[in-house]
Amino acid sequence: DSFKYNKIQNELYENGNVINDDLLNNILIESEDLNYLVNKNIIFTNTRSKATGKNTIINADNFKFNRSTNELNAHGNAEIEDLVKKIIVQSDRINFFNNKKKFSTKGKSKAFDNGLRINADEFEYNKTLNIANAYKNVVINDEIQDVIIFTENSTYFRNKEKIVTRGKTDAI
Repeated sequence: DSFKYNKIQNELYENGNVINDDLLNNILIESEDLNYLVNKNIIFTNTRSKATGKNTIINADNFKFNRSTNELNAHGNAEIEDLVKKIIVQSDRINFFNNKKKFSTKGKSKAFDNGLRINADEFEYNKTLNIANAYKNVVINDEIQDVIIFTENSTYFRNKEKIVTRGKTDAI
């Protein structure tokens, strides 16, 4: 709806129904505000925002997007959804590495995948290999098999539907 450009600092400030379509990085950011630091090639949002990329949707309270590295950091009530792989992850912070087709989380995190729910302090997901790693205080709830696993670390090989745990592990 409106914008200001600071020519001296080479910064652009946009407010109200902001849509930033980055064709080079194939990512669309929607927000009520957006600050673009042109010299650093970094975009910030400070209100609830949505980013849409190739088969991926990210929502969070605010974003930091580095256009040079094509990495997006989502903070506060963050959620990422892979529309093809059919996985949803929620966390305090999500770091999305668009070029590498990977993302990681920090803080209490939850992953949802067709009857399987994984809670952990941290996640890493490789979209290309279709492998999810969960770290620290991991609880895996397989609602289809009626199994709950408590472990320190785990790796979920989604293509094989196989879970490998490391450290002390209990299963119910």
